Amino acid sequence: MHPKVKEMECHFQTENIPNCSGSVVSLKDCNRNIDTHLVNIHQSQSVGITSERSLILSRSGIFGALQNTTHKDLICQNHRDRIGRGFIAHRTCQHPRHNTKQAAEKRKTVPLWMSKEIFDATSDIVPVGEGENCESPVPICMNQVHEVCK
Repeated sequence: MHPKVKEMECHFQTENIPNCSGSVVSLKDCNRNIDTHLVNIHQSQSVGITSERSLILSRSGIFGALQNTTHKDLICQNHRDRIGRGFIAHRTCQHPRHNTKQAAEKRKTVPLWMSKEIFDATSDIVPVGEGENCESPVPICMNQVHEVCK
């Protein structure tokens, strides 16, 4: 059981998921097993996501060393589920340089490194595990993202 933090506010409200519900817990207590979820989104622990906490933070645009800070350290059950293990990818490609009407390939999902690259280049958050359909080799595709943002 996770200790509940009473009378606190969730720090993960966004335009996409505005409503909070359920109890609020400290992010440090988000340690549910994510192995099956990573398999389901065609990723593996080798991508650098080793905990429920790091999964939630990376899907929120907080990468690397920033994950060690207490930034955004409270989360409600609704956001924990929807950003974490209960995340459901779009059926269309979410890459900012691709036609979003194009169906994402079933086994192609955005890995951590691509999510970070897109965020660094565009400030757009494309969550790990989101649908992706690169027709060109990924390095060429990512170079196009960088060119657009210069």
